[in-house]
Amino acid sequence: MEKRRERFEEGDIKSKAPKASKKKEKIQRNYSDYLLVSDMDGTLLNNQGLVSSENIEAIKKFQSMGGRFTLATGRPQSFTWRVLESITLDAPAILYNGAVIYDFKEDKVLWEKVFQEDIKDLVRKLYDKFPEVGIGISCGDKYFILRHSENTLRTQREEKITYYSADENFVKEHENIELLADAWERPWNKVLISDTTGNLREVERFIVDNYKKASITTGGLESLEIGPEGVSKGEALKFLAKEMNISLDKIIAVGDNLNDVEMLKTAGHSFAVANCREELKDCADYVICSNEEHALVELTDWILKKL
Repeated sequence: MEKRRERFEEGDIKSKAPKASKKKEKIQRNYSDYLLVSDMDGTLLNNQGLVSSENIEAIKKFQSMGGRFTLATGRPQSFTWRVLESITLDAPAILYNGAVIYDFKEDKVLWEKVFQEDIKDLVRKLYDKFPEVGIGISCGDKYFILRHSENTLRTQREEKITYYSADENFVKEHENIELLADAWERPWNKVLISDTTGNLREVERFIVDNYKKASITTGGLESLEIGPEGVSKGEALKFLAKEMNISLDKIIAVGDNLNDVEMLKTAGHSFAVANCREELKDCADYVICSNEEHALVELTDWILKKL
């Protein structure tokens, strides 16, 4: 294996054109024993939230050679369906940062982990103590907004997402909000705290001091993602590998943020995109180009050359 965290140069990735031979053709490599797992936001998706045509073709090429492809994201299935309009998954996807493994072909949850009920007491305390932060809760395939933030409002405008609330007045006051009267009674998979005022570190300290049964990570500089204890993309990847009978050293993973750390540590071959958080580079075997430069093209070129 090449030096860890080495940034590829173009010449290191692309193989030289093979010499023409009339005697025999090179046998095409079969990648059926490999699984490629990609994060979505900031990795597979560009800054417009789209999968580039170049990335689509790179994934299809890998799949045409037997390779399997899936996603690992903090997002719910309702958002992930939109991405699947342009790509096909060959394996169940990891959602909610590992709290859910979802089979999109069968349209069903294969495995999930939910919070204990006392997480709701913590959320009530957060709501009262930090009136400036937005709070959203993922419960099943519904995203329940307890309090809007600039981030959730912007996401809702850009992606035209329908959110839910248990408060009838909140529903009346905001667009694209539907009533979810039993939101507080449903099992919860993830709590998202968003803030643009610089108070996230204080919020995180409060959570750590007051609740010991959660995993805390981040999907961006202005958000905290709280999951059930022991949940991570890495743990979900271990479960998925066992279910699919795939060796972890045959898994290739790529990501951009701190919620990808455990996944990169678990996979046999790990990649960070150039636009990633600096801390992630220490967890990856290699750093490739940014999400704006069709990172999956560079990654699949590496696979075809090295594996």
